[in-house]
Amino acid sequence: MYVVYHGSSSTILPAIAAALHLNQLAIPCHSFEGLEACFKVMNRARGRLVFIGEDHENNQIYVLNTVSSSSIILPALTSVFQMLQINEGLLFLADTSGISNFYLCLSPWLNRLGLRHFSHRVLLHGLSSETDKILKISNKVRGRLKN
Repeated sequence: MYVVYHGSSSTILPAIAAALHLNQLAIPCHSFEGLEACFKVMNRARGRLVFIGEDHENNQIYVLNTVSSSSIILPALTSVFQMLQINEGLLFLADTSGISNFYLCLSPWLNRLGLRHFSHRVLLHGLSSETDKILKISNKVRGRLKN
């Protein structure tokens, strides 16, 4: 199966959710290296599918940053599956755009300005109030894949 964690905001939540899915990151997170890896993934994922890895059930995990074009990019993605004659049932789109707060939006901006350490602290603060929602998405995806 193909799992695509996507988000339409400027946060790095799709990369964090994918890392949680693959047990590459834990919440609460104390690893600045893990967060930095998520920032790098989301920068590469603007308008692109970025392969993150395979989970223990051989599902392929991807990240897609749709920025503000999710109404165009997601239907295009499903169309590609149709063109390649791949069963659309093998595609699972996990939307993280419903999770946001000021700190989660501020953190990527600070990171782009080169204030990485401060950006990571801001991100950790933003994650602390949204932990339940992020874990719920990751756990929901894993649960749906088992069925």
